[in-house]
Order: sequence, then structure tokens, then C-alpha cells
Amino acid sequence: MQVKLFHSILEIPEKNWKSLEPNNFPFASYSFLSSLESSQSLGKRTGWYPLIFTVWDNKSLIAASVLYLRTNSYGEYIFDWAWAEAWQRYGLSYYPKLTAAVPFTPATGPKILCNENSDKEGISTLILDEVKTFMEKEKASTIHFLFISEDEISLFKKAGYEIRKSYQFHWKNRDYSDFNDFLMALKQKKRKEIRRERKLLLSENLKIKQIKEDDIPDYADFMYELYLSTIDKKWSSDYLTKEFFTQVFNSMKNEIVLFVAFKNDSPIAATLNFHKGDTLFGRYWGCIEEIPNLHFELCYYLPIEYCIKNKLRLFEAGAQGEHKIQRGFIPSYTYSAHFIPKHELGEAVKSYIHREASQIDRLIDQGPSMAYK
Repeated sequence: MQVKLFHSILEIPEKNWKSLEPNNFPFASYSFLSSLESSQSLGKRTGWYPLIFTVWDNKSLIAASVLYLRTNSYGEYIFDWAWAEAWQRYGLSYYPKLTAAVPFTPATGPKILCNENSDKEGISTLILDEVKTFMEKEKASTIHFLFISEDEISLFKKAGYEIRKSYQFHWKNRDYSDFNDFLMALKQKKRKEIRRERKLLLSENLKIKQIKEDDIPDYADFMYELYLSTIDKKWSSDYLTKEFFTQVFNSMKNEIVLFVAFKNDSPIAATLNFHKGDTLFGRYWGCIEEIPNLHFELCYYLPIEYCIKNKLRLFEAGAQGEHKIQRGFIPSYTYSAHFIPKHELGEAVKSYIHREASQIDRLIDQGPSMAYK
């Protein structure tokens, strides 16, 4: 086996990468990752510089891990700004650091990709050793694998990583037969509120459609317009370019679930989701006209109906949002793995991670009772 480092996924043949793509995670696909690069959504402007550690058996690609050399912490969603400030106060540089995450995408999925016939534990050790060597050579401060899959936790623990618990609000399918069956599992107050919201929206005389696969590319420009609008409202940054939406809406149209609201036959709002395997991932939403309850309908209720109809196991609707509890989402663990060299700051960070975990454990324990009977 031979380890090779690439600085762009575009240097790797797509046919080789396809053998590594996970069944339930669209954001590790060649289409998604290459679109980020070729659309100029990465690089100096956003501070994401690709580092793709690959393992080859002769000419066959058998494993890979996508990391980035980071010059800031924007677009990661596992917040470490306080850590960076501590490094600075201590007279050390926190940047550059190494981060394995899908840029601007807070979704859980494997960070070490292996083909089905490979020894993942052995290959993970090989890759993580190479990543550590690179960190030391480039004088990066730390290594961070964000939103790792639960079955990867033991691999990172064995490699000396600290596991940090976080949480998001996820919807989980309990074998519901239809949307009403789901509602009946909720507490009465929440069930009544959802029905009230959907009923009020009907009076707005909107037409809401799920866009067919072949028509999805036609909505790339509109979704980009909504993306910019949402960015402006939240005082955030437009990391993704218009070309990114154009490319993804063409290359991944079979994995996109797009709901669009029309008023007088003109689109006024939309939500972009990705579906692969038994999981739906909510990504972007926006509107050009504020209409009460439309956000809930497009971002939560219609995707939940889609999950029930297609017997999907899980709906990850993105980061943040305690208001999701009202809609049947419950706090669920997310995990990240952090390699922190041994010094005083490293010990302080480890202590913080352990204290934070205790608080999150209590929240997770209470989760189901917040929404369900």
C-alpha cells in the first residue's frame, strides 16, 4: 500500500473515487467535492485549502480522507473560537490547523473512506499517522475531524484523539405510516400547533411543488438568489459561488429534493435537501417574501412527509434551532475528534470537552420527552 497526498480532488480520476463514496452521505461524493473546488468556493477567499490523503494498492484507490489546511474557523459549525483565543493569549499560533469536514456543511458522515474489502482500522491508523506527520512538518497547531460517524469514534480514540460531543436536532422515523401517524406520536399541544400552522398557510393561496429531477437545474439561479438573501439577513458570508449551485444542480439532480413555493405562478421560496440511502439532509432555505409558517412547511413538514413516504430513517435538518423541538425533532449526538499536542492548553481543552459533554448528556436524556408522549 502507498499513501499519496493530493491538493485537489480534481487530480484524482472520478472513477477511482466512486468506489469510496458512502451509501448514506452525499457530501463525500466526487460531484459535491469537485463542485466546491472548481466553482472557486474554496481557497484563499474562504480559507479552505484541500489536503486529500489517499491510500493506493497498485493503481487501485482503496481509501481516502479529505482534510483542509485552515486559516480560520468559519464554516465549520463545531466552534473553537475560544480555543484560538487561548492559543493567542498564550503566545502561540492556532492557525494554520488541519480540519476534516465538509466545508459549510454541518452533516454527520464518515471521514475516513474505505472500499468495502479494506481493513478500515489498519488503514485509518496509516492515514492518521500521515496526517500527524504533515501537521508536524507544516507546524499546524491541531487536527480536527468534525461530524464523524459514530462507528469511527473507537478509531480516533485509539489514535489518541479527544472525542467532543455536540448536538443537533434530528427527526427520526418510527415507522410512521403517514404524517398524521407522526402527529399522533407528539404531545397534544405540539400536534395542535402543527395542524394550526399548516391550516393557516392554506389561506395564503400558494402552490408548493417538489421539483422533478430533470427540472432541478432550472432552479439553480433561483436557489443562489435565495442563498444570498438569507446570508444578508443573517449578516453572514457568501462562501458558495453561483457556479457551485449550477454545477451541483446538474451533477447531483438525482440526489436533490427541492421544494418550491409559488405565488401567482412565480417562485417565492424554496428549500434544498439532499437524499442518499436512508437519510435526508436539509441544507439551504430562502424566501423573497416573508409569509407566516412557510418556513416550517418547506423546511420541516414537507421533508418529513417525504421521509415517511420513502421510508427514510433519518432527517438531519442542519445546525441550531431549538424551535425544531416543536416540530418533532429531538436533540441528538454529533461527534468530533481532536488531536491536541501535549502542553498546558491541550490539557485545558480536554477538561473543557469533558465538562461540556456532561451538559450535553443531560440534554440528550431529556430529548424525547420534550416532544413526544
